[in-house]
Amino acid sequence: MQTLSEIVRAAYTDPDNSVTHSLSLRLEYQIGGYWVPCEGLTDISELYYSADYNPECGDAARLTVPQNIIAYLFWKQHTVLVRAECFAKLCRDCKGFGFTFYPVPAFEQEAICCEPSEALPFPFSEITWIDDDFMNGDGSDFDFDAFYQIDAGVKYLNPKHFSVNQMAECLLTPEDRLRMRRTQGEYFQY
Repeated sequence: MQTLSEIVRAAYTDPDNSVTHSLSLRLEYQIGGYWVPCEGLTDISELYYSADYNPECGDAARLTVPQNIIAYLFWKQHTVLVRAECFAKLCRDCKGFGFTFYPVPAFEQEAICCEPSEALPFPFSEITWIDDDFMNGDGSDFDFDAFYQIDAGVKYLNPKHFSVNQMAECLLTPEDRLRMRRTQGEYFQY
């Protein structure tokens, strides 16, 4: 289990912010293999990569499968959560954009934990932390306040165990999620 503080400490911030063209232009057409949906449309975007992807073929739907997500980009904060095995490559490929890169373990596994009292940088400081383990019937006392928040639909993470996908979902607004789906071609309405 890796703590969120360890991930924050392992961050790399690109000191250069001199690039004047879009990230999608750089990654999709100059480097290749990437797809950057929703650039400028949402606060958070998934970043896809496959070495054999060609944007000129127009087959982005083939690329948009969970195993091809290598990063989540938080545009306003210039923050990127990137899979650890892609960390060095993405830092190189995005040089000049001034992003702060956070290497994270696999996106699907609940391999991260956090002390809710930790001082975390934005956007992580916006997360609501609720220990919902009392709902597993493991003998812990029932937390009525926590249950009330969960029942009210508050987006939250359990600080004892969560995944990167759960964290991104927690930080996404419903409007961002809808824009991402429309950009990926799932809900186009004419």
